[in-house]
Amino acid sequence: MQMDKGEILRSFNNAESKKKQVSILAELNAVPKDTIIDILIEQGVDEKELPKRRKPKVDKPVTVSEPKGIDTAKAAEHLEVLITALQLYRQQNLAEFDAAVAKAENIAKRIDNALEFVRECMRG
Repeated sequence: MQMDKGEILRSFNNAESKKKQVSILAELNAVPKDTIIDILIEQGVDEKELPKRRKPKVDKPVTVSEPKGIDTAKAAEHLEVLITALQLYRQQNLAEFDAAVAKAENIAKRIDNALEFVRECMRG
């Protein structure tokens, strides 16, 4: 925060448009408008002089359905390979790590090819 509470109050009281000044003060101090509103209320400003607080946005839950045709057993196998590669890397078992990385890269290429095929099919 760039300004102290007294400076915020003085700036607000001297403003031509007090409600707009709240946004300006929030931007100048790199804080949310609600922070400035809280400071002004704490300093004795009547809430009627302040802009109304916005209700916080509530994120809607995202539902993800499994795409048709995905072999979950194969996907789990691919993830296990990647996890194994990471574990080997952490253990610094580089010979086995290189083999696991090569296998993971091969799987990644196959996935990329499959995705490209799907994109081509969708284009028509």
